[in-house]
Amino acid sequence: INWWIAKLKANILAQLMQIPSQMTMTTDAAPSEYGSTLEKELEMIAIAHGTWNKRQAKLTINNREIKAIFQGL
Repeated sequence: INWWIAKLKANILAQLMQIPSQMTMTTDAAPSEYGSTLEKELEMIAIAHGTWNKRQAKLTINNREIKAIFQGL
C-alpha cells in the first residue's frame, strides 16, 4: 500500500490538450432502420441510411448504434 500512496503523492496534474473536432458524425439506430450524417464545418459531407435485417433488428441499441457508425464510415 505504501507504493500506491507514494504514487498518488507524486501525481502531477496535467491538462489534456484540446483539439477542435474536424468532422462530426451523427447517427440514429431505430429498431427498423438506421441513418448517419457526416458534417465538416456545418457542410454535409456524407449521408448513409438503410434498414436492418431481422437479426440486426434484434440487437441491443448499443450494437445497432455501433453498426450505424460503421455504415456511416
